[in-house]
Amino acid sequence: MRVVYKFRAIVLIIIGLFLFSLPKSSLAKNSIAKNTTIDKYIVLGDLISQDYENSFYSSYVSLISNFLSSINSDLEYFNLSENNADINRLIDIINENSAIIKDSDLILISVGFNDIIDLVKDENIVDSDSLDITNDIVLENIIKKILNLKNLNVKIEEVANNFNDKLNEATSKLKEISPDVKIYVNTIYNPISQGENEYEEVDKIISCFNEKI
Repeated sequence: MRVVYKFRAIVLIIIGLFLFSLPKSSLAKNSIAKNTTIDKYIVLGDLISQDYENSFYSSYVSLISNFLSSINSDLEYFNLSENNADINRLIDIINENSAIIKDSDLILISVGFNDIIDLVKDENIVDSDSLDITNDIVLENIIKKILNLKNLNVKIEEVANNFNDKLNEATSKLKEISPDVKIYVNTIYNPISQGENEYEEVDKIISCFNEKI
């Protein structure tokens, strides 16, 4: 099974949405009014939204940060993502970092895949310490175990509904902390190559979650 990672489209979408939200007069003058400037940018989520840059690749959150910094050199940027964060951990992170989140202008959230992974953790099928989804072989084994779960459709629906409730709780909490913030929640991507046998089955599971976002 070959795992693929494609995030650059997300960068274009976020940047496009930001530019689309600006007054036409600001764009026409090639300038941005003060009241449309993003002064504080927060990232919340799991491995997908963590910062990493090297000579070959930059994370999409870093690219967005670089773009926003080019517009506002005083940008405050905080990445509060954690490797194995699920929706419950996301809420904890929000509660633990309310002072940082306060007065945010833009919050980007990437979460959900670990909630799917939690299915095999809850069933005690795999050891939590062995869930290194950055390893293709480990991820392949996890996917196979998920697809072989009994009553999979029922369990997926239960977990997806809980995810929906918790996501609403998380975004409501963020709005309480920072009422004027704009929040963007990324849909969960399918890490399996379209050429692989498991792609369609995994895509159905992920779709149950993406419908809640």
